[in-house]
Amino acid sequence: AWGMIRVCYYIQTGATRAIKIVRFRNNVKVKNQVIKEVKIWEELKDEHILRLIKWRLDEDYAVYCLSEKIRDGTLYDLVISWGEYNNSKIELVERCKTTIHLCLQVVSAIKYMHKKSIVHGDVKLENCLLDKSSGETGWRVLVCDFGMGCHYGHCEQTYKDSLKFSNIENTLPSEECVQFISPIDGKKIISCRRRPSIPTSRSNSNIHNTSSPSKCLSE
Repeated sequence: AWGMIRVCYYIQTGATRAIKIVRFRNNVKVKNQVIKEVKIWEELKDEHILRLIKWRLDEDYAVYCLSEKIRDGTLYDLVISWGEYNNSKIELVERCKTTIHLCLQVVSAIKYMHKKSIVHGDVKLENCLLDKSSGETGWRVLVCDFGMGCHYGHCEQTYKDSLKFSNIENTLPSEECVQFISPIDGKKIISCRRRPSIPTSRSNSNIHNTSSPSKCLSE
């Protein structure tokens, strides 16, 4: 939310990469939150998650995160290009099949994160990049932006211990506890912590009611 994205070039080969720059300028609170984001991002190695190639911390100024440059926009851009459901610019059957294909990739990425006891915390169309260079399989989704992510369960303490071990100052503000009750037995409770100082993500667009697409795939 606070960062800027810039294109950079490798001088010897001319290859392009994207670099996310988050400036904190001696603001310890922002600095620690950005380091938390990078530490989470660094753990994630999945085909449907944007890869962090390298990162660097300028102690008193900013964090720099290098990743692949994805050229084909976001899920938000794609959905907007389709138009509203009742006046779709592409065939509804194709639209439904493409939506299923893309959503399954997002679910795969989130499932991978949950297996590592990590919550994304801000899954939305704008945070799902699209890569069309994957050949016959069509669009490939890459989930990005882990600024609102957090560990939960036993991994939360492991994460905090890793910060201390790496001598990164961990003066994070107080957190509130969020509990989840298992829908299976109604008893098992998973606790995680969410920083109340981070605002809830909001989309800039309104959601329009649409008619049911249940019959679109019957063919």
